[in-house]
Formats: sequence, structure tokens, C-alpha cells
Amino acid sequence: MPPQSDAFSRTRPLADPVRIITTLMMVSTVLLALVYSLIFVPKYGLFGLLVPVSVLSGALSCAILVGAWGRPNVIYLRAFRTDRSTAKLRAELAAILGPGFRLSGIRPPRERSSTFMRFWLPGLVALRYAGSRFMELEAGDDWMARLWKTYQTTRFVFIDARDITPYVHQEIEMTLETMGPQRSVFLVGSGATEQEIRSKIPVLSRSQGDPAVLNLLRTGEEQLDSRQLEHDLKEILKTLPAGYPGESDRGRQFVLEHVSAEQLQRGSRPSPAVVVSATIALALSVALGLLPRSLQLAYLLPMGIVGAITVIAAMIRTMARIRRSARYGYYGAAVKASLLLVLAALPFGCSVLSAAVAIPKLRAARHAADEAAAIASMRTLYASELMYSNSYPDKGYACDLPALGGDPRGGPPSPNAAQFVSPELASGKRSGYYYAIGGCTREMSEGHETVTGFHIYAVPVDGKGSGRGFCVDQSGEILVDRNGGSDCVEPLR
Repeated sequence: MPPQSDAFSRTRPLADPVRIITTLMMVSTVLLALVYSLIFVPKYGLFGLLVPVSVLSGALSCAILVGAWGRPNVIYLRAFRTDRSTAKLRAELAAILGPGFRLSGIRPPRERSSTFMRFWLPGLVALRYAGSRFMELEAGDDWMARLWKTYQTTRFVFIDARDITPYVHQEIEMTLETMGPQRSVFLVGSGATEQEIRSKIPVLSRSQGDPAVLNLLRTGEEQLDSRQLEHDLKEILKTLPAGYPGESDRGRQFVLEHVSAEQLQRGSRPSPAVVVSATIALALSVALGLLPRSLQLAYLLPMGIVGAITVIAAMIRTMARIRRSARYGYYGAAVKASLLLVLAALPFGCSVLSAAVAIPKLRAARHAADEAAAIASMRTLYASELMYSNSYPDKGYACDLPALGGDPRGGPPSPNAAQFVSPELASGKRSGYYYAIGGCTREMSEGHETVTGFHIYAVPVDGKGSGRGFCVDQSGEILVDRNGGSDCVEPLR
């Protein structure tokens, strides 16, 4: 067997990243949920099930938003440059076909996500592809062979004949050789005739004597507005042959004439760049769990925002599909999709609600903890002032925090570093509060100055309004400033 024919026999259908990514995510999520069950259920009982259940529901939500899981049994061929202008038409065609069909197409190379992103953020990639105006199937240099392989399980093909590029022309020839005219539906403008279409495509002109009539579907705005497009497409579907076309020798020969053995081999194995990108992405994903919490949050926050935007966009696309399904009479599918959308939105809604409830509580708990730590620190500083005055009576009290601190490894205690408080507290910042000593009173005694009074205060790092301020002086009574400043007038309660 020639090398080209041998490689062609191993050709796979067009890649479907959405299905692949979602399948991998579901499998890995189930395994992760099982691990979480073994960890949390023995420790917390039935409450421990909340963690694996939330993990599973999140993955299920992503799978639901991604969309159909059926075979890609209707292919849409077009010039890539028309993707934006034909997005509405393709959405309407998919809605008219209903839940019994899945409309797919090859994604432009420039719109594909990199291998790195697929292994780094697979869920976002799947949501980005699902329902995209750029379609979702992929292939490389062997695209024609893989399209031919996909045709073997394709019911029929839409061919947008309004913009025919050399690639589209090749696709038309291969489609007619493989699928036949009865399974080929040409999308044309309002005034186009079959004769004009045949004159634009040489392969159709050569079959002028063929009695087969082309399936022409007019796609002007008037057809959309009047529901004529729906009527015409459903009439074409009535004449659609049953089943799938299977393997066609004529189509196979056409592909062998246009695809080289090198292209087939290159498309059948991953390139070194793909392997390296996947390895780096997986390594970084693992390394993320080893980073300090602050760096993890710095990464997760922007990724969470991007993820939320992507999920919202997927939900909007899903709601649009539901409206179109109902408009074309698929009420059962619309109700089912609506229920699934609610199920998909539930984990995200619960997450937002939980965050809305938990964040204020966590903030209040943090402030309470910081205030408790600040009160304890004020008592420590007051006690340290008493010890300082007893240790250095000629100095009196300390008038700055460094005099109360000091590192024991730096030598014995001294008036400038008495080593009564930790270096952290002596630095003036600890547990969400700034500390300082000021308002010192001094007296001259036997020719030298002695500090006889002090004022220690602690204010929140986040500024006024984010917590209470605290003060203490040589009397030992801790006073409070409810506004978070150092104007303390109320006794601590």
C-alpha cells in the first residue's frame, strides 16, 4: 500500500475541542470529587459532602453551557472572512434544524486557542468555543482528509455560495464527490438562480446535463423576517436521504489527489511545540498550588473576573438559543434547555450569594481579630514602658518604639534597644494596625532630661472608618476612638 494511502486510512475526523475538553474536565472532576469525599466526609460527616457536590455541580454546569453532545451531523462550509456577517444566519439555521441536528464548522486557524491555554484554562476555552460565531471544529494541513472522514457521519452540508474562495471551491468539489447533490444545500442571495450558481462554480457547470436539481436556500433578510427561510429549509429536509453517506470512493480519490502524504503524516502526530506547550501549562498549574497565598490570590482574582465574564457570555448565548428554539416550535427543547440553564446558573448564583454573605462576615471577623490583637499589643506596650522606666530610671519612659524593641542576637539590652517587645511590634505595624509613641512629657532632674509621661496610640492600617483606634498613657487606662483615629475619649469596654 502506498505511504499516502496508508496514512489516509488512519485519518481521524475533524477535532472537536469542546467535546474533548469537557470530557476530560468531567473525568478529572469526578476523580477530584472522590478524593475530596475521602478527605472531608470522614472529618465533617454529611457536611463534608458539600465540597465534592459543589465541585461536581460546577463541572456539570460547564458541560451544560458548552451545549450539544451529539454528532456534528450538519457541516457549514464558508469563507472564514464572512464569519462575523453570517453569525446571525447560522444561529437561525441551527434553531430551525432543532435539537435533532448539530450545526458545526471548521474554525479559522487565527481564532484557535493555543495548546498552552487548553491545558492552562480548559474550562474557559470550552466556554469560548461553544456557540461561537467562529464554529468549533479544527484541522491542520490535512483538513480536507479530515473533513472527508467527518462527512461519513454527516447528514448534509450547508455551502455558503455567496463568497467562494479557492478553499471553498475545493470544499464544494469534494463535498459533491462525497455527499452528492441531494445532501448539499447551497446558501444563496435572494435573487440568485441555479444557472448563476452553476456558472460561478466550474464543477457545477460541467454537470449541466445532470438532471439533479441543486438545493438552493435563499438567505436574504426578507426570508428571515417572513419565516420563508424556515419553510424552505424544512421542505429541503423532507427530501434528505436517510442515514449517512458513508465512505465514497470518488471522494476518497479526490482527497488523495489534493492531499500529500507529508500533510497526512504531519496532521496525524503532535508537533514538539504542542507537547512542550502542554507540559509547561500542566507544570504551571501544579506549581500554582505551591505559591504563597498572596500570589495565588493575585492570579485567581483576574482569572475569576475573566471566568465570570466568559460564563455570563455563555449563558447569554444559551438564552438566545432557547428563544430561537421556542420561536421555531421546539417548545420541549426550549423548556429542557431552560431547566438546564437554571441548573447551570445555580452553582454560580450560590457562589455569588455565599460571597455576598460571607465577605462582610469575614471582614467583620478580621476587624474583630485585629482589634483584639491591637488591645493586647497596647497592654504589652504599656507593661513594657513600666519595665523600661524601672530598668532605666534616669531615662524614664521610652518615647519611641525602637527603644522598646531590639534583637537579642544584636547584643545585650540597652536604653536604645531594651528588648521588651518583638521586632515586629517595635517596627510600628502589626495585625492591621499602626503603632506609635508620642506626646511625651519631660522634666529636668539633676542636669539631665527624664521622660515622665507618654501617649501610645494604635490606628487601623486601612484608615479611619475601618475600625476603632486605641490609646494608652502612663495611667494604664486604654481609651477608644470609634472613628479609627488617635483622639481617644471613650474608655474601653
